Amino acid sequence: MRGTQSTDSSQLRAGVAALAIVAVAGIPSATAPPARERAPVAAPAPAATVSPSSPAPTPSMDSTVPAPAQVEPVFRKRDYSGAVECTAELVQVRADISQTSVAAVDPTGRYVVMEGRGDGPSTVVVVLRDGKPSTFTAPGEPTAVNAAGTIVGSGNGHANGWIRRNGRTSELATPDGFGVADPIAVNADGDVLGMAALALGELEGRRIVVWAADDPGTPRVLADRTTPEAVDFGPDGTVVGNVGRLFDTAAVVWDPDGNPQPLPVPAGWTNSQVTLVRGDLAFGRARPPQAGYWGIVWNLSTGAIDVWEPVSDAIPRDQFHMGNAEGWFVVGDKLTAPDGTTNTLPAPALPDEIPDDWQGRTDGAQLTREIDFVSADGTRLIGNLDVYSGMFRENLPMIWDCG
Repeated sequence: MRGTQSTDSSQLRAGVAALAIVAVAGIPSATAPPARERAPVAAPAPAATVSPSSPAPTPSMDSTVPAPAQVEPVFRKRDYSGAVECTAELVQVRADISQTSVAAVDPTGRYVVMEGRGDGPSTVVVVLRDGKPSTFTAPGEPTAVNAAGTIVGSGNGHANGWIRRNGRTSELATPDGFGVADPIAVNADGDVLGMAALALGELEGRRIVVWAADDPGTPRVLADRTTPEAVDFGPDGTVVGNVGRLFDTAAVVWDPDGNPQPLPVPAGWTNSQVTLVRGDLAFGRARPPQAGYWGIVWNLSTGAIDVWEPVSDAIPRDQFHMGNAEGWFVVGDKLTAPDGTTNTLPAPALPDEIPDDWQGRTDGAQLTREIDFVSADGTRLIGNLDVYSGMFRENLPMIWDCG
């Protein structure tokens, strides 16, 4: 499945500030890449200043979750001196497929996976490979794709999760003792990550499940019982996600026995949460002693954390919409480069060409962007334009070229 190289455990523990980040059993880890150089550090904003001696809170959602490690964060400030010009392009799909929207994009941007509706009840999956479309039907919506074009998706509660590999679609086995299991991520090696539940919509008893690429018929369930929410694989095969609920959460990685190991946060900060993982970087947020949330980027290989000032002085609730392995990310309408240069994306607008049945239904519509991909140089964004007007709610698959 993977190569024979593995990450030395002592080096890895040092790289993540004594966190026991190790690979999921049965999924050996890959050698961690060297640390990436970061831009000069800006001074922290006064509102985020916390005392290094502040006690680290222990998450209260489960007594088995240890307190997060304490590391010295790097406080980052955005530079708004730049400006960006973006052009928007509607992604054209076959005329006989309606209600199309971008569902997943691989890390390279080569594969753009969309869901739509055809004549039958099944989901029509449209795959743009280097801009060339192909289609297949699936039991439910696609959720992820890797750089090899392997696609995974949900059964939408009516069927098992599924995987599309080498032109063939097959069901993913549901673990023994569970009623439903849906995939949420697939890594470069073809290992699939998902969540299993006793029944559709059942929160209690949910568990993390991994389908190994070389043995997909034998899913492995992690033993963690702290209300887990898996997000993605880390760079060495670890599982990254969150434990807890609502305003009592912790961003974690899981060891092979299913024990959550919290990602580090600044002293005194609480309610950390990972929202996406790209390469070595996990993007998320945490709450300082003051109100609101600040954005955090964890480097899963080195253990370093960058804390980003909020995009607004109002009660901040920064949520990363999308990022990439190079360190670009989108929060709201702000596109930020690894060095802090931040551009405000133009207000979303309807393209000149819209579906015929939309005519006269979009007057005064509320438009928002949903970004699913940021290119390595930050100049291309792929996602959806969400259009909402009264009872009318649709998506348009879009590509934005910026700069």
